[in-house]
Amino acid sequence: MPWTEITRLDHDRSDLRYASDCRDEEWKLIAPIVTQCCKVGRPRTVDMRRAWEAIQYIATTGCQWRQLPKDFPPVSTVRYHFYRMRNDGTWALSSNGTENTHKLAYRSSIPAVRGSRSGLSSPRAMISGSVKA
Repeated sequence: MPWTEITRLDHDRSDLRYASDCRDEEWKLIAPIVTQCCKVGRPRTVDMRRAWEAIQYIATTGCQWRQLPKDFPPVSTVRYHFYRMRNDGTWALSSNGTENTHKLAYRSSIPAVRGSRSGLSSPRAMISGSVKA
């Protein structure tokens, strides 16, 4: 698809603070997966949208964890949520950032998957393609 004035406007991200930040439409698709929380423990106090955007910022820019700008949640919090998402398969579903949001939305609409994380395959199995449907 060639770049035209219309496609440039559709994909323009200059109105966002960082190009890696997600728009409201993108967040609506990602939020059901990313914001799931455990039934035990303290209530979550971090804004998961900002944590997700921080993870996307690191993935996009390739910066070190400690060089994360101060307007994101603390580095330790962002790192914790990244490792949690990596280990439970959430990151594998969204490894292409917001390009896979339709797949995420589909997965969150399946009752067996939406109710628990146990329905998600491991990242290694999803990448290797060894998961049987």
